[in-house]
Amino acid sequence: MNYSQWAQDDDGSFVPVADTVARIAPGYYDTVMDGSGRLHFMSIRARKDDLLEFPDSASMQVIEGIRDFWDQEEMFKRYGLPYKRGILLYGPPGSGKTCTMQIVARDVVAKGGVVVTFDPRWFLLSYRAFRDIQPETPMVVLMEDCEDYLTGGYASMVLNLLDGGEQLHRVVFLASTNYPERLEGRVINRPSRFDLRIKVPTPSDAARRRYLESLLKDEDSIDIDAYVRDTKGLSLAHVKELFVACHILGSDYKEAASRLAKMAVEKVSSDQDDYDDEGDYGMQDLAAPGLPAIKVGEYL
Repeated sequence: MNYSQWAQDDDGSFVPVADTVARIAPGYYDTVMDGSGRLHFMSIRARKDDLLEFPDSASMQVIEGIRDFWDQEEMFKRYGLPYKRGILLYGPPGSGKTCTMQIVARDVVAKGGVVVTFDPRWFLLSYRAFRDIQPETPMVVLMEDCEDYLTGGYASMVLNLLDGGEQLHRVVFLASTNYPERLEGRVINRPSRFDLRIKVPTPSDAARRRYLESLLKDEDSIDIDAYVRDTKGLSLAHVKELFVACHILGSDYKEAASRLAKMAVEKVSSDQDDYDDEGDYGMQDLAAPGLPAIKVGEYL
């Protein structure tokens, strides 16, 4: 089988940059199989420069832990252990799981490694192909929304892969889910599959403050204390929208903050009216998202 490398053109299409390559360059890749059985490593764009690290956070626990992992290969060899790691991130939408994964990805590319998005249909084939030509290059495998393939027809195959069915080397599997309750105990309670499971909660006051400060330019000024106070329990996406709505588009601050607070918890359905008779949101239809049963920062 031939392995080729493609890259994304300016119009969004993919064009070949090499055929039967001798080496996959450091970067971010999807893998696809074409109709003739050729496996392509397709280069994708990813965020690299505007990612924020928040000290004393669950996110930094993950980032620093993986940085340390990359420095411990000799210790793994000494004890005859597979040089691989698996980490499962869980938490509410917008808590920072994707940003955490992007920082880990950026780190490995800076080390000359590659980042591959997981596709259960041909991950194993692409991994073997990659190791045929680059046996020692670090690899990070991103498994976002992992409940999609850890609860269906692919589950047994993926779990067998993570459990050591294939000899894996210099690889980190980084998975995320908004719905840990959908995953079975055999997924989240066996360290050989995911060595750590870590809750990434909604951003802390300090994290939201730092994010707001990163948005401001030298000539800008906002009441950061009010923004931090009024976005407690919300995601950075909500914080950004409050900033855009008020500081850039000139919306009324109290109205915008109230709208976003309701947006974070309201249940939306096409077959029910979200408004009461007086035009306000029916508070009986609002419910805070349920919290996962797994403890914060719990180690397996």
